Amino acid sequence: MLRVFSSLRSKEPYYKRVRAIPKLSYFSTEALVENPQTPSSLEANHAHEDLPSLKFSGIAETVISKCSHLWITNKGEGFSSFSLKDHLLRLSNISPEVVRRFWRVSVLKPQDVLEMLLGFESCRGKYEVEVKKVKSLWGVFKWASEQTGEFEHCPRSCKIMAEMLVRVGFFKEVEYLLSRRESRGVLLDCQEVFSNLIEGYVGEFELERAVSVYGRMRRLSLVPSMSSYQALLRYLVELNEIKLMDYVYMDAIKMGMGGSVAESGIHENVIGCFAWMERIVPDIVVGNKILFSLCRNFGVEQACMYLQKLEELGFRPDEITLGILIGSSCSQGKLKNAFFYISDILSRGLKPHVYSYNALLSGMFKEGMWTHSRDILVEMSEMGVTPNLSTFRVLLAGFCKARQFHEVKAIVCEMAEHNLVTLSSSEDPLTTGFMLWGSAHWM
Repeated sequence: MLRVFSSLRSKEPYYKRVRAIPKLSYFSTEALVENPQTPSSLEANHAHEDLPSLKFSGIAETVISKCSHLWITNKGEGFSSFSLKDHLLRLSNISPEVVRRFWRVSVLKPQDVLEMLLGFESCRGKYEVEVKKVKSLWGVFKWASEQTGEFEHCPRSCKIMAEMLVRVGFFKEVEYLLSRRESRGVLLDCQEVFSNLIEGYVGEFELERAVSVYGRMRRLSLVPSMSSYQALLRYLVELNEIKLMDYVYMDAIKMGMGGSVAESGIHENVIGCFAWMERIVPDIVVGNKILFSLCRNFGVEQACMYLQKLEELGFRPDEITLGILIGSSCSQGKLKNAFFYISDILSRGLKPHVYSYNALLSGMFKEGMWTHSRDILVEMSEMGVTPNLSTFRVLLAGFCKARQFHEVKAIVCEMAEHNLVTLSSSEDPLTTGFMLWGSAHWM
């Protein structure tokens, strides 16, 4: 029984007790925008039971009476009426040396608050002591702000205060502090604070608040840390919020996350989450979008590894999926890989997309393999894939650069047969081909 109660305390640096896992009923990018709220209004929508008002007996009564701090839900509230002396008295029990010079001060200056915060920043004790310290410092911070309407804290003070609040789990107070600064047109470059807020809310299973903080970060052009991206992604997959997971994951990719060996865990994290939730496999659209971003940002090899792991979970790539690998391989000068992927499409009984063939043609011309271009056209015909305007543009540009002018004439005539160009009997197909190539600046 004692083990059960002791396990209620989190092993993470955030200590709020969690009762239920929420589920977002829908997602839209507008959900990332939220109006700033005060700590009291943030708490108003979360009704909770008052444990001291309940009746317990036996071992439960003993444990709850001795561990009541585990169920404190309004850690940052309840002291707004305290005077400066009240806060200083509580702080003096922790470090009288830091507080000593402020006993006779009736008005705090911004530099005074900063000095006090710096003095207590390195004083860390047990969790209960840390909570009391930060609670009192937050009281001093707010008291100073309310002295006059013109009082303005030093940016460094705000950053230190925010870091302290996050450390002990006063997340709503941190949001209040950041919102107050933003309302005055002052934006704090607290990337670490925001990232820790995301992880903190995820740790408390408050997904909507975690997403809200993430959205605020991105609006401020701040990039979350790798660990906060991973924490949010893991939780989104656990809740089967695949669309939102895709949004966050794609954003992480765009921000350059996952490119190094140290950061490659972000891909493993998403795959691992899918594996853990065996019933969840990303749909083809989401999977293809992720694959395209991986190809563009980290190369086709890493994208291929990602695809292999997805397939182990039951993901079934289509011709577009493999076409993404073909296009990326050709653009990255890996033509041999592209042919492996086109062969894979055929072996799966799929019909290659015209853009896959266009990419192959472009790659072959770049490698000087123009003599095999007609073989591609033959296969396209056999597979029932009709060349489009892009196909002929690639052929025109390739043959012009290879100085295969008889082929240029032939391609222009084929374009006329497909009603892609108008060619009169008096016009020279070669001249028309040069004009089409030069005007479009293809390849």
